[in-house]
Amino acid sequence: MPIYEYESLNSTGKSIQDIITADTPRDARERLRRQGMHVTRIDLVKELNKSDKSKSVVLQALSAREARGELLMVTQQFSTLLKAGIPLSEALNALVDQIDNKHLESIFRDLQEKVNSGASLADSMADHPSIFSNLYIHMVRTGETSGSLTKVLARVAEFSRKRDRTAKKVKGALAYPVIIGLIGVVIFLVLMLVVMPNITDLFVKQGLELWWLTEFFMNISTAIRDYWMFMLLGGSLIFVSAWKWLYHNEKGMRFRDKFFMNIPITGHLVRKSAVARFTSTFSILLEAGIPAISSLRIVRDVVGNILIADIIDEVCVKVTEGADIATPIKQSGVFPPTVGYMIAVGEESGQLEDMLKTITEAYEEEVDLETQKMMSIIEPLMIVLMAATIGIVILSIIVPMLELSSAANN
Repeated sequence: MPIYEYESLNSTGKSIQDIITADTPRDARERLRRQGMHVTRIDLVKELNKSDKSKSVVLQALSAREARGELLMVTQQFSTLLKAGIPLSEALNALVDQIDNKHLESIFRDLQEKVNSGASLADSMADHPSIFSNLYIHMVRTGETSGSLTKVLARVAEFSRKRDRTAKKVKGALAYPVIIGLIGVVIFLVLMLVVMPNITDLFVKQGLELWWLTEFFMNISTAIRDYWMFMLLGGSLIFVSAWKWLYHNEKGMRFRDKFFMNIPITGHLVRKSAVARFTSTFSILLEAGIPAISSLRIVRDVVGNILIADIIDEVCVKVTEGADIATPIKQSGVFPPTVGYMIAVGEESGQLEDMLKTITEAYEEEVDLETQKMMSIIEPLMIVLMAATIGIVILSIIVPMLELSSAANN
């Protein structure tokens, strides 16, 4: 499809220069006109070939990721504009002028165009699943139906902000040992590839009988230097295969989630953050007036844990048969028993949303405590392990040097 570069003026008179894909210049002008743009120049850039299309897919994926990062701020602004009494179409137009990300800006232009054509905001958002999650779309649809779109958007923004904050804490805590480990690997490679060969060559020339530990590290150093390409290729293949299996295969995802939820030290943190994500998402959907079964199905898609997703499937079946929500959760073995009992109390009292909020607040606090606890354990542990490994390598070098020095003195 041809790519056109254009210059135009928007409704406020602001000059905009960008690109657009369309079959003909006329189609491009018509699309821009529907977006409220007055085109002053449009020129053909090129046709998209197969390689361009593949590059375009990659660029779109990167743009979508950046756009999702800005969506929280845009949602807050959207809620503020509607709260001020600004009509939906004008609020969308105001957002378009404020959005920095080009990809997100084009999406909100599309939303504005479709809303002006009579489509609902939720249906328009559903055409952009890479940006708007299933939860986001259902919340907006409920807000439009109930006439409380302003409140719904404010809740979505608050929910997203809390969820992102919790996710960043967990990722930061889990990333720390990885970073320390990588530093240790770099130091080990420097010792193996730079220090060890130079020192051991001296030992060999002197005809010194080497200590078994020195020979062991010499062999490792030689193997790395001689076969580094095969090791790198093999390691890359193993990493890619493991990644695909763990994140794109159902058995692999189940193994991954079970492993991370039961691993010592970090398991409690992963489990509690997953529970907090479940209860917070479930509560905001119920509070918006979405039925329990529909809410659970939405939670299943966004919870990000296949073990909890399996439990939600079981809960949906049981609730359809007339059972309660709490019993399958109690029997799951994944959720802590306290969560099941608190949900049961919420169901019996008719205050399930409030109880879920209470659970969320409690477990978010526990996530903070678990993060601090884990860091206090992992930090010295990783330092000791790294120091011990490097110390053994250095020891394997020092011992022969002392023997060589002693032989020279004698």
